[in-house]
Amino acid sequence: MAFIDVLRRLISKTEREQHAKCMSLLALARDRDFQRAETAKYLYDLCVEQASIFVQEETRKPESPFRGVSRAAFFHEILTMTFWLMDKKLFNGKKVLLSAVHDIYFRSFSSPDPAEKRTEALEARYRVYKHEWDEISGHQDEFGAAVAQQIFGTENVGRIDERSFWIVWYADDLSKLLGRMKKIWKAAGFTPAAE
Repeated sequence: MAFIDVLRRLISKTEREQHAKCMSLLALARDRDFQRAETAKYLYDLCVEQASIFVQEETRKPESPFRGVSRAAFFHEILTMTFWLMDKKLFNGKKVLLSAVHDIYFRSFSSPDPAEKRTEALEARYRVYKHEWDEISGHQDEFGAAVAQQIFGTENVGRIDERSFWIVWYADDLSKLLGRMKKIWKAAGFTPAAE
């Protein structure tokens, strides 16, 4: 089965799950702190799932442009990009639940660095992503190249166009998924609690 077919099936399944999850989160409206925590957990899980699918599919390809880098480094950079795009598309970049998502991320993946330093590193990457994202033309080649450079470094620029293409393809599909999710939330009257 082609990757695109698998992704389409997951997205339609994910949309049904999103609607059901939205309804359950809406029922938690009385307890805003609990609703916020559950929403952050749901968004974190969604981001991890989407990033995992992309990384697994890309690393399985025999001629993948992402060969030669550790799967962990690849995954964490794609996950970081996914967090940023989730915040951008669902909350217009207002970081509504981003620190709660970061907290879950830091608990899930340990590091000797303190949370403040890890947050600063994520924020630095978000600034790069924001700078390279082109809302006007919609051409995201520079964005894809910037993400690829975060993964491979600035010295390893071989196959940068191919890497950029697949990163932009992933970002586009993710944007569409998050756009549909935002519509579902809006139609249901669901507004996640701000931090």
